[in-house]
Amino acid sequence: MPSALKSMLSPPALIRLGLTIVASVALWFLITWWIGDRTSIHIDWLPIGSGRAIDLLA
Repeated sequence: MPSALKSMLSPPALIRLGLTIVASVALWFLITWWIGDRTSIHIDWLPIGSGRAIDLLA
């Protein structure tokens, strides 16, 4: 078990972990900005569903 912990604390693993955390936080901010104060989001630009509109957060 100590070797697994030691390998997780290596510089390449810490860099990947840091990039993953930064990307997750950035994605959270982007989705929060996109939603804004709206209670529902109408999506009609998806290429699936034969042109049927989708309501999110409704």
